[in-house]
Amino acid sequence: MRMQRALLVSAGVVLAMALAWGCLLYVERTGGEGRVKHGDGSARLTLGDGRRVSLSYGERGLVERHQSARDGPWSKPRLLYRTKELDCESLTLATHGDTVAAAADYGYDCGAGGPPDYSIAAVATTDDLDGWDVKVVKFIDGFDHVRFSSSGNHVRFDYPTAEGGATLSWRSFWGFSQPDS
Repeated sequence: MRMQRALLVSAGVVLAMALAWGCLLYVERTGGEGRVKHGDGSARLTLGDGRRVSLSYGERGLVERHQSARDGPWSKPRLLYRTKELDCESLTLATHGDTVAAAADYGYDCGAGGPPDYSIAAVATTDDLDGWDVKVVKFIDGFDHVRFSSSGNHVRFDYPTAEGGATLSWRSFWGFSQPDS
């Protein structure tokens, strides 16, 4: 009797985990790319409610500013990631649902055609534009795509590798995961 009960509980746990993973995979499939604004050293994006978000490279590094209300005053510049003087930099700023994501590449020799040295992934929700989650990946050829789940609760930063490609994932309930290959 105990063995049957243990088997039933184990089967229930396995079924629950399979359903949870299936839901996550389904959400990933139904997502897409959000509105994207590319910039060469700076990018600005208008949210659905009229507020704006701006990212730029300054003397100290990657800086973010935003409006907390439509047509309201801009926030003070906030350093998301400290960098030194750069030869090249690029930004991609995207939004979908209540999520804003930035893919920022920078480096020292990429002005001569080489790949960037560092790629920064940053994500915030429109409810808390002061609370950016930031992850840096070194020595990749930059992020190719920023993709959102249908709800915006999951963001994928895709990048090329020698094996074909990898993904850095962000989820609203735990932040960034390690890059997948």
